[in-house]
Amino acid sequence: MNNLPVSIVILTYNGKELLKENLPTVIDAVRTRNFIDEIIVVDNGSTDGTEPFLREHSNTLKILRLPANQSVGVAYNIAVKACSHRIVILLNNDVRVNPGFIEPLIQHFLRRNIFSVSSLNSNSIRNTTNLSPPHFILYSGGHAAYDRQKFLELGGFHPIYGRYYYEDRDLGYRAWKRGWRSLCEPASLVYHQGEGTIKREPKRSVRQLRFRNRMIFFLSCYDSLWTALSPIVCSILHTFFCLRPYLLKELIWIYQHRGIIVKKRRADQPFWKLSDKQVKKIIHSPFWLEE
Repeated sequence: MNNLPVSIVILTYNGKELLKENLPTVIDAVRTRNFIDEIIVVDNGSTDGTEPFLREHSNTLKILRLPANQSVGVAYNIAVKACSHRIVILLNNDVRVNPGFIEPLIQHFLRRNIFSVSSLNSNSIRNTTNLSPPHFILYSGGHAAYDRQKFLELGGFHPIYGRYYYEDRDLGYRAWKRGWRSLCEPASLVYHQGEGTIKREPKRSVRQLRFRNRMIFFLSCYDSLWTALSPIVCSILHTFFCLRPYLLKELIWIYQHRGIIVKKRRADQPFWKLSDKQVKKIIHSPFWLEE
């Protein structure tokens, strides 16, 4: 399995400085493997001179230029469709990788029920000398490998989530409901700065989108309205305790777009094999894998 080629997708929007810092580590990791891996950098409508910079590395990577800025999910979906290999690694532009980060990820795809395998963010731990074994996670974030076929069967990231937030949680949870597992592999270490692009956005609009997308996730992915009711009520109460009642206007947006949410839910439901309770039990159980 270690000689399986991979496609690595890096999404960037006005992130030339982040690419200068992090892209060379990805190129070095691919050179270390010496296989027919491909690196695809998705320039998501950047205006900061990203494209000329990427042209300097055109002999080692492919450039996918989007003429206008797309949401994170839509841009990744376009890129995954353009990938050549079975295993696709999606990276944010603010991720710096270790030279051997690829092999520990792809070894798990020998198992038929694996959907994604995430690297461990060394920025979130203090001691890397005594790492935990692989473990189940709800979803993979900005540094993970995916089974491309399963990704496409799910339709990729759903566009209803807009620019960012919860599109990755939604994708991972929908995979779990189909019986496909997501893992974190601590032997694959990366350094993820985190929210390198989002932090440039106004805080209020970020909070609004996060609140809206949380509601969409509960309503479209949980077993029923009753199981979604508790987290929804808790989220609404939290807006009052934090003195952010302006977030509640997002509930109007959700009501106005209820048809899209219902359509999304109905499209997924026929494929659900696990209940919310079963997913929760597996994620919190000792690590095990099916052949």
